[in-house]
Amino acid sequence: MPFVYNDLSEKWKASSRILSSASRILDLTRSLFYSAINGLEVIGRWVALIGNGMQREGLFSDGLFPWANENPNFKNPFFNYVEKLDNLEDATSSVNEIASEVVEGRELIAELRKEKETATKELEKGAKELLDFETEENRKSQSAKTQDADLLEAEED
Repeated sequence: MPFVYNDLSEKWKASSRILSSASRILDLTRSLFYSAINGLEVIGRWVALIGNGMQREGLFSDGLFPWANENPNFKNPFFNYVEKLDNLEDATSSVNEIASEVVEGRELIAELRKEKETATKELEKGAKELLDFETEENRKSQSAKTQDADLLEAEED
């Protein structure tokens, strides 16, 4: 049985490394695309501001080009899909956190039981030592047994 566990553990570690690498590649690619999109949105905003301003000032003939959105959004359905994946990843990581907390809770409960057993044994040992000590002290402090002859009244002189 330990062999199967060790083999499974090694395979799990290898799979985990592959998954982590793939996740990191996806994150880096997504960051690259977001940087490019943000740059395009900044440039698009500047071009729209310039074009709209020139049209307002009459530098272009009316109807040469339509009014431009000064707050462009170049994010396409791919990026919306990626954002949904991010939300799904957050939900998955929350589930993983809950699972790890459950495992940690079980470990803490097992440790608590072990400490309780140790404390109980120590208390029993201490109680026995105290009882033995009290018994010894009681034995030492007891007076000798009285006899009927000891109970007679003293003679008066």
